[in-house]
This record gives sequence, C-alpha cells and structure tokens, in this order.
Amino acid sequence: MFLPGNKRLLFFAMLLLLQSAQAEVRQSKALHMLANMIQAMRTLDYQGTLVIYRNGKLDAMKLYHSVENGVEQERLMALNSPMREIVREADKVVCVYLDSNDVIIDHRPAQRSFLFDFPDNLQELGKYYVFGLEKKEKIALLPAQVVSIIPRDDYRYAGKVWISLDNFLPLKHQMINSAGLPIEQVAFTEVVLDGTMPHSDIQALIVQNTQRTRHIHRLTRLPFTEASFILENIPDGFHQEFFARRKMHNRETYVEHLLLSDGFATVSVYLEKKDKELQSGFKTTGSTNFYTRDIDAYQVTVMGEVPAKTVKFIAEGVILK
Repeated sequence: MFLPGNKRLLFFAMLLLLQSAQAEVRQSKALHMLANMIQAMRTLDYQGTLVIYRNGKLDAMKLYHSVENGVEQERLMALNSPMREIVREADKVVCVYLDSNDVIIDHRPAQRSFLFDFPDNLQELGKYYVFGLEKKEKIALLPAQVVSIIPRDDYRYAGKVWISLDNFLPLKHQMINSAGLPIEQVAFTEVVLDGTMPHSDIQALIVQNTQRTRHIHRLTRLPFTEASFILENIPDGFHQEFFARRKMHNRETYVEHLLLSDGFATVSVYLEKKDKELQSGFKTTGSTNFYTRDIDAYQVTVMGEVPAKTVKFIAEGVILK
C-alpha cells in the first residue's frame, strides 16, 4: 500500500507508539509477577531440593524456609561432602561443618537470599533492566512462567527466572552472559509448601561449638566520607551501599571495602597496601570477575557478579584522596 509522505510518517509514528505501549504492558506484567515472587519468598514456609551450578561446580542441597513471629529464616543442608548446615537470619549467616563442628559466622552488610534477592523498589530497577514474559514451562513438574531480565547496557548480566504459577515461588534462576550462555544456575528438583517448620536455634549451634567458632566480615558500617579513595566511574544505577575498614588476617595493615549495588547486581571495591603476591589484571571465577590495579603504594581490587568490562571501568576510576 502506497501512502503519501505525511501519512507514512503518521503511520510509522502510530506503529512505534503501539509497540512502546505493548512493551510497557509486558514490563508491567513481568514486574507484577516478580513482586508476587518476592512476597512468596519472604512469607511462605517451604522446603525443597536445590541443584546449584556456581563457579564451575555442581552441588545439591536441601533448602528450608520458614517465618516465625515475623522473623524470616533460610536453612541449607548439604547433600554431598563436605557435610554442612548453613542458616541465614537477618544480616547473619552461620555455617556449621558437621564433620568437624567448625562454625563460621558471616556478618553480611546486605541481606541476600540463598535463592536470589530483589529490592522492594522494582520500578527503580526498570530504569536499568527490561523485564518481559516468555513462554510457560514446567520445572520440578510444576507449571512456571518464565520472566526475562535484560540489562539496558552492557555493565550487567542478563537473567531468567521461572516463577511457579501455583504459589509464585522461584523454581529456577539463571544468570546469563553476553553470549547468551548461562554462567550460574539455581533450580529446584522438588519443592513443597510446609506450614509446620520450626526455626533452627542459631544461638544453640554457636554455644555448642564456642571453641571452634570463627567470625568473618564482622564490620562496623562507617560513613562513606571516611574512605581514603573516591570513585569517578560508577555505572548508572549503581549506588554506594556499605563502607567499612578491617584489619587483614595476621597482618597489621587494613583493607577498605566499599559495596556498590543497583538492587540486583553487587560490586565490591577493596583498597589495601600493595601486596607483591597479588597480581594486577583480570581474574575470572565462574560468574565473578576481578580486576586489580596498582595506585602508588596501594592496590585496588574490584570484584562482582558483573561483566569484566564493569569491574575494569570502576577500578580505573578509583582515585586516592
């Protein structure tokens, strides 16, 4: 069909508006699914078997999630050696090695689910990711809606999450690189709702093994202004979430730690005195990229589950005060 010039322009303008409106509808529906998923993850009692592919290794664990008097608790029980139980409650993760009774308490600056975590403000994430609905599939014999998570730039990884149509729990999650290949995956092989699970007594685990308990990352949050460096390169959407300073193990020197987050991806920036054993340049472990560079008598290392481009960009923008 031939249209005069002005009518052709109007036709294409209307077509673009229609496509934009359809994209907004898909984004809105996907965000609604994710909001229901977050609510289900935090409020339901459930248990299941997880298969976890991370850093090139495959592991199987039993997961228990319960809410008691408004307090949320997640537990992981290893099904393979080394046998261990891991409990997350608030900003603390306790790992008990059942063979040796060693206890490691990880004091985390940010709450992260063992499955995966999203912020409450999903609309803010929509500025940096495009969310969409894909086809429905079955995971662990349960019907699921596939939600795609596509970054609007190349500073973040893409992802997919399979959300149960029965109870909105996430049945599977993938982190996907720029080549479209999954580099990290967590999936249920079976999951059931259970409203009778009691909480694990974290304090009892610690008291029983006091002599073999070790605390890591027990840090006091400090004002960002106390950092001895500034960041000139921060990708859009990332914000400073946590800053602390701690003494290196068996050394008199300190390391500074600044945590960045866009609500989905996190990046850590470490600054310390130059260490000859720590080589400059890139390093990759599974989905995590590291980049280290020297700055005068110091070394900065940036690491996170983000593309290599991101850690290098941030590291090259670190300037000493």
